[in-house]
Amino acid sequence: MFNDSIGTLGFWMMTAAISVAVLLGPVGRAIGRGTERIMGAFGSDQTLREKEQTERLLVERLEEMDALAHRLREVEERLEFAERLLVAPPRLDDEADTPPEAVPAVR
Repeated sequence: MFNDSIGTLGFWMMTAAISVAVLLGPVGRAIGRGTERIMGAFGSDQTLREKEQTERLLVERLEEMDALAHRLREVEERLEFAERLLVAPPRLDDEADTPPEAVPAVR
């Protein structure tokens, strides 16, 4: 009698473990997606409004990211320009602004 109850308990434990593995695995996810589609077909307009609102928010965020990317490119260009100025050899202002020397006229 004791051996029979242990065997039955083992059978049901294995059945439960396999059921959980199937339901939590890819098969369970597929069943869940199918159920969502079926329930979505009978869903209210609220879900459509929520989806439209989410889509609008997503578009706004993408536009913001594009604007930020543009600003970042401009800042990078300015930084590169400043780095080139810092790396360039110093220009002596005395030499650059002095008028040319007078050349004696040939007579």
